[in-house]
Amino acid sequence: MVNLPISASFFDSYSIQPTQTSSLLRQHSHSVKDNQMNTKKLFILVLASVVLAAVAVSGTVFADVVGIPVLLSPAHGSTTGDTTPDFTWQVASGADSYTFELKKVSDNSVVAKNTYDAAARCDASTCTIPSPLTLDPDAYKWHVVAYNGAIMGTWSTYSTFTVADFSLDTPILRSPGANAIVYGGRPTFKWYPVENATRYNVQMMNGSGTVLDTWNTTGTDCAPYWCFRIPYDLASNYGDYQWRVQALDGAALSDWSVTRTFTYTQLARTWLISPSDGYSTQDGSPLVEWGDITGATMYLVQVRRASTDALIIQHLVSDADFCDGSTCGWEIDPGLADDSYIWHVRAKNGRNFGRWTAYRDLIIEPADYFYGFGSETSDWIDPDNTWSVINGIYTGTHGTCDYSCATTYLNLVFTDGMMNTFMRTSGAQPGTGFSLYYRAQFDGSGNLVQAYTVDVVSFAQNTITFRFWKYSPTLGWQTIPGEDEVTIAGNISAYNIYSINVNGSTMSMRFTAQGATSSVAVGTVTNLDPAYSSGLFAVDVISYEDTSHIVEVDWVQVYDADYSSASAALPQFMPAAGQVNTLTAVTGKEAALPASMELFLPGE
Repeated sequence: MVNLPISASFFDSYSIQPTQTSSLLRQHSHSVKDNQMNTKKLFILVLASVVLAAVAVSGTVFADVVGIPVLLSPAHGSTTGDTTPDFTWQVASGADSYTFELKKVSDNSVVAKNTYDAAARCDASTCTIPSPLTLDPDAYKWHVVAYNGAIMGTWSTYSTFTVADFSLDTPILRSPGANAIVYGGRPTFKWYPVENATRYNVQMMNGSGTVLDTWNTTGTDCAPYWCFRIPYDLASNYGDYQWRVQALDGAALSDWSVTRTFTYTQLARTWLISPSDGYSTQDGSPLVEWGDITGATMYLVQVRRASTDALIIQHLVSDADFCDGSTCGWEIDPGLADDSYIWHVRAKNGRNFGRWTAYRDLIIEPADYFYGFGSETSDWIDPDNTWSVINGIYTGTHGTCDYSCATTYLNLVFTDGMMNTFMRTSGAQPGTGFSLYYRAQFDGSGNLVQAYTVDVVSFAQNTITFRFWKYSPTLGWQTIPGEDEVTIAGNISAYNIYSINVNGSTMSMRFTAQGATSSVAVGTVTNLDPAYSSGLFAVDVISYEDTSHIVEVDWVQVYDADYSSASAALPQFMPAAGQVNTLTAVTGKEAALPASMELFLPGE
């Protein structure tokens, strides 16, 4: 039976079942005269006739007499350990009773279905009923439909929930601890294992508690803890995060653990320690050092060519292997070629990068090559076999010729370099002394074809004269114009340092007196023939018919030199002209003399 309010308008709609139409007509089919109906009652009678006509056409009339309930709890998709949960929904408009239905999700079987009076179960906004029975652990779905009298509304949508066995212990969290600072882009969660648990739900939320991900995982045994590393990198998404864990074993669950908050923070910028900006070295693999940053597991080192900004080296350095908690150090590998570079470093942990340090300049210079004139090397050759060792000093005596009478050569071809000698000479004849060769060259038969020399002689007591010569096979020996002769005060009979520095088309000569702390420039040749851009260094005794003339060499060094190869042609053996040197003896170890000279460095 439907009650139509007297105030209903033509546009009000109601739901009327076909069985109600005859009753409706009986109520409203009295004559107007008998009932003295007013206009509204007449309208109701007409409306009833319209309803009957509609029933005749379709057999059913639908109207919104009652609303659709909105389900509240158990919430859709929720899990509970309560086996007798209360069911709550919002009041539906026009409802005076409700039918509740509960089913199993697995087979859609009905667990319970009951009808409840709204007056007994509802207040102004919600309706609540207790669980009609004790529920076994399982997955369920439920819905509700409202009634107004015999008029049935529309079923609500289903809401699913799970009743779980919460017999497992609640996990106890280990790390990250409460309000911890985390630098790893993929944090690892650790908790104490739960007895009988076979899996775990690990949940991560943002700082406001919104769930970002829930992972159902077996976890990893990292005794004494259980661990789970999130499968993606937080990268630059810095900020606060929350996490918690739940244990599982089939249908058995634990309560969620407490929720902990951690802060994911960008790594700090490290700082460079050494070498200093603009550092210059001959070591192609210098040690570079920087500060060890909290949270860094790796450091990215970049080396670029200064002139082009081209990336030469990009290398990850392990914090565990190369840092001590305060300083990190790494020898650049592979070694750098001679050039100017810039380098910088930044910290790394996963995809969490600290900011780059500022660049520093690094210069790799050509290495110093040392070729000592001593027993430690066989690169020096004695073509005349006229040098001997007396009391640890190489002694060359004059012969019967003007040059190459007691000469020793460094058997390496140099483009540029420096030769230092620590030597002296003695003899009664004026002009006795020695020659220092540079860029000397020989033909395939060992004949001298080109050379530059500085003759060091003494014409007067306590003076030393330097004469600059050059040699070619067509013109022979000639003095060099503009550099014929330079005389300075000095004692040629004392051990002094004589230095020749060859650089491109320029040769400079310097003299350091015995016991002096600084050198004196004694001559510069700036027009070296470009046709002879390389050659050998040599030390030669200037020959005079004076048996007391002896040249003694304590040490000779060639260093800071660019060399190409060993000499293809060796010096001519003297005095037998044309005979190629047979290397019957090498400087530093004469065949007949077991003594050898100790190699000294300058200043020793």
